[in-house]
Amino acid sequence: MKERGTNSLKSSIAGPLYDSIKSTIADLKAKKGEPVNLIELYTVRCNTILRLTLFGEVGIAEEQIKKFNKLCAIQLECIMSILLCGTFAK
Repeated sequence: MKERGTNSLKSSIAGPLYDSIKSTIADLKAKKGEPVNLIELYTVRCNTILRLTLFGEVGIAEEQIKKFNKLCAIQLECIMSILLCGTFAK
């Protein structure tokens, strides 16, 4: 399975995935020390990387992955269950 995934990554999505990562890194370097909104970076800039890595060239639309990411971001911003366990809750 590992070899198959590696070969698939090398052959089919290596170019677009590399371009997307390179573009994201260039945008981060352009900030030059300014604060970065990680939620925005996660929901907007990393869509292509996530989509290509998980689903390849076909299988899910950009709008579908944006909707999924926005729902995940909402959950990450206010995790209610975090106070129900751990040292802080005790």
